[in-house]
Amino acid sequence: MAKELATAFVFSGQGNQHAGMGREIYAQSDVARKIFERASEALGIDIPQLCFDDPDGKLAHAGFAQPAIVSLQVAGANVLEEEGVVPNQVAGHSLGEISAAVISQALTLEDAVRLAHKRGTWMEEQGEVVPGAMAASLGLKLEIVEEICERTGVEVANVNSDTQIVIAGERDLVTKAADLIAEYRGKFKLLPIDVASHCSLMEPVRDKIARFMREVEVKDPKIPLVTNVTAKYVGRAIEIRDNLANQVTSRVLWVNDVREMIKRGGKEFYVIGPGDALAGIVKRINPSVDIKPWDF
Repeated sequence: MAKELATAFVFSGQGNQHAGMGREIYAQSDVARKIFERASEALGIDIPQLCFDDPDGKLAHAGFAQPAIVSLQVAGANVLEEEGVVPNQVAGHSLGEISAAVISQALTLEDAVRLAHKRGTWMEEQGEVVPGAMAASLGLKLEIVEEICERTGVEVANVNSDTQIVIAGERDLVTKAADLIAEYRGKFKLLPIDVASHCSLMEPVRDKIARFMREVEVKDPKIPLVTNVTAKYVGRAIEIRDNLANQVTSRVLWVNDVREMIKRGGKEFYVIGPGDALAGIVKRINPSVDIKPWDF
């Protein structure tokens, strides 16, 4: 019988970063300070200053926000582990999968923050080439949203729950999709982002990440990791390498990720990262699990 994986660490994506994040654990934990210092040295960026003070509004830019979030999440996970909370399985929503790869021991912190910095920068650059948009459809089933996508030319980007589905594409097409969502009596929320992540518009970024991943050392994960791309556990380094590239053009199958983790015994979900949106999503997927959000 497979071992029950009761304690899950899950890591949020980009979008809820804010000035002041991480200040508390940085002040209180030597472990956290060392993580921030290593990340800063790897990038040549003052990560504590970036997280605490957000100089010049840099956290609004993916190239800075993404490595800051990964640094924060890895620091938080290490603090939990120091306190005796050890994960049996890990997953991350979009960007958060990079942090999950670090905690699974497949990827070093240094390579993770370099990847996050490049990933965010490349995504912003691609957004300038082809301006995009993302929006959440609320209240409609996936089949209906897929029909709307077919009619408008946008794509499903994130399947967060059975009725919270994010779409992505060129901005004018996303606007057309919004009108159809309203016709189907769904709710629609445009996300504050000019980049269409997790869709075919990110193909050039996928190719760049794939090349970068071939240059870094990736190990087989020591802690079971569920990937966004397939909602399956991955056990080999090559799968980590491929999925971290492919996920920028693939759907984030988050509802399937969480259900797979629960199926394998997941009972306690430590949701690590800024904001509480992901904690709410996990709770909606299965209200019976114990959610422990940690926005520090």
